[in-house]
Amino acid sequence: MEDVPHPSNFLFETATYRAVTSTISCAVTSEDVFVRLFGSAQPAFWLDSSMLVPGVSRWSFMGGLGGPGSYLASYDASRQEIAIARDGEAPPKIISKSIFEFLAIRRAAYKLQDQADLRDIPFKGGHVGYFGYELKSLTCGVSSRPSKYPDAFFIFCTRFLAFDHEDGRIHIVALYPEAETALSDEAALWVSKNEREILRIEPAAAVAPSAPHAAPIQFKLRQGRVRYLKNIEKCLSEIRAGETYEICLTNEITVETEIEPLDLYLILRRRNPAPYSAFLRLGDICVASSSPERFLRIDRDLIVETKPIKGTAPRHEVPNEDQRIAEELRLDEKSRAENLMIVDLMRNDLGRVCRIGSVHVPSLMHIESYKTVHQLVSTIRGELPSPDDIIPCICACFPGGSMTGAPKIRTLKIIDELEESPRGVYSGAIGYLSVCGELDLNIVIRTIICRGRHLSIGCGGAIVALSDPAAEFEEILLKARQPIRAIVEAVTGDADPSIEIHGADDNASEEAVPDSAHRLRLATFQDRNTIVQCVETLLTELGGPGPQFDPQTALSVTGQIAVDSRLGFALIMEDVRAGEVIGIAVASQVAAVRASGQYGILQELWVDPRHRSAQNGRRLLAAVDRQARARGWPMIEVSLPLANRPGAERLVAFYESMGFTPAGERRRRRLL
Repeated sequence: MEDVPHPSNFLFETATYRAVTSTISCAVTSEDVFVRLFGSAQPAFWLDSSMLVPGVSRWSFMGGLGGPGSYLASYDASRQEIAIARDGEAPPKIISKSIFEFLAIRRAAYKLQDQADLRDIPFKGGHVGYFGYELKSLTCGVSSRPSKYPDAFFIFCTRFLAFDHEDGRIHIVALYPEAETALSDEAALWVSKNEREILRIEPAAAVAPSAPHAAPIQFKLRQGRVRYLKNIEKCLSEIRAGETYEICLTNEITVETEIEPLDLYLILRRRNPAPYSAFLRLGDICVASSSPERFLRIDRDLIVETKPIKGTAPRHEVPNEDQRIAEELRLDEKSRAENLMIVDLMRNDLGRVCRIGSVHVPSLMHIESYKTVHQLVSTIRGELPSPDDIIPCICACFPGGSMTGAPKIRTLKIIDELEESPRGVYSGAIGYLSVCGELDLNIVIRTIICRGRHLSIGCGGAIVALSDPAAEFEEILLKARQPIRAIVEAVTGDADPSIEIHGADDNASEEAVPDSAHRLRLATFQDRNTIVQCVETLLTELGGPGPQFDPQTALSVTGQIAVDSRLGFALIMEDVRAGEVIGIAVASQVAAVRASGQYGILQELWVDPRHRSAQNGRRLLAAVDRQARARGWPMIEVSLPLANRPGAERLVAFYESMGFTPAGERRRRRLL
């Protein structure tokens, strides 16, 4: 029997790399090159300085998997496991380490021979990808709801292109292990092949607009206007009570639509160019980011820089008015208070790892202007004592203070209580960790996350004592405007689309009933008869036996679940004012090989017809998801009635709108 390498063997492999390089001057754009060389590559990355700012965004990098030593590393924080996938190897190796331990070990294992032709390039090969927000459970000790995306995802890249936008040159770089000199010829072939490909590229022709979409694209806020305003009031209450000074409260806008992620990113980078943009294609996840904010930069002299943004105002097409808006933002008391608090927080975070006395603020609250907004930005710098402090520096500062508030730990707990949902990739960081020790990471804002038909945009803002709730809500819509318009343009071809966001106005149907009027709770054994009555009502509506069980079986199943929570759970939705049950959901736990353990079956979900206009079905399903994720279920499945049953079409449309996809005779939604 062939020996299978133990994962720990890989973990402690060492390598000293040399590089084969070629440098060419070429008028072709980085966009043309990425589309030609990596447009269909899986996986692939493009760290894209789509807005060139002197001294800030000189370089862009692109590449994918391939070359000696390359691999994909996907991290699950709930399991504390890293899955390592290398070309030609299956299944992935599983390593039981935190992502930060893993990166620290791998950083120490790599060396790069000093070569003059690589001297000025900050990324010399290494890890490229993202850290997700829920890694705060590791860095801050604040527990997190499981994200539906990997908590960190990195490509270890040994072949890539580096674009020097100042000098107008393209560096083609292929690393190979110094001990395996035979691979130097292979690296040279890769370099020469790509040089020829680049020199043959002609500028891409303008893409014809898509055919108009048949119906308006329906965007949806996770927390509608009324709910979000209530949460802002709760933030202000916590601030008045002295629990916190500033809370970065976020929301999420989602949409279900067919889209090509790269086409979407090309539109986004044109609509909203930014110095820390990025496109990542990682398995079934694509990330299209036009972030203007740097989280951390560490250079070869171990100088650390962070540039938090707090304070946003829209651009104006009339120059004098635009200048007035920028100056008004610079002097705005509330924006300056936001910014100053985060500067103080980041000084404290850096002070935990930097040399004593080295942390300073060379630029405090200056205006940076982008295509669509002005931003109030500060710069904080420090010096690390040694290369061994690079990964600890990330841990000390993550998540970025501009996405948490201050003080960080207490504020993170308040955020979890109010947002009631994981942020995932949003609010994390995208960038590179070079084998030479340098790194550059952005803050994941102005970003679209794509998985299949499901697209999401995170948006948020800092709440301080001077915050006006209505203005704060309008600010999150301003920040999401260009990503939303990019999606609409990618689908419809309309460059100036009208936008429809469900939940963005006071009359949105999901806000028709205040949250306090309806209460959600886990059912108890005493609720079993009530649940059966609700199931009987549902069966009457459907005109026959339900998709899962009949009333007689319902009594047995719900009774068992109420007695033994290991079998599943039932939820009750009550109208507090009327004192009556208006909705139920029953989910049972099953085991199957395809799920590698337990997963959930949504046995029944019913809402009283009098209350369906208030979107309570969506609220119930969201509560089911929370309970399922807390149990570690990777997915939820549901069976739907036959097509000839009353209401079947409506139910199918409802579950599809919530992200359930066909799975044989059932519908399925991935949770983890």
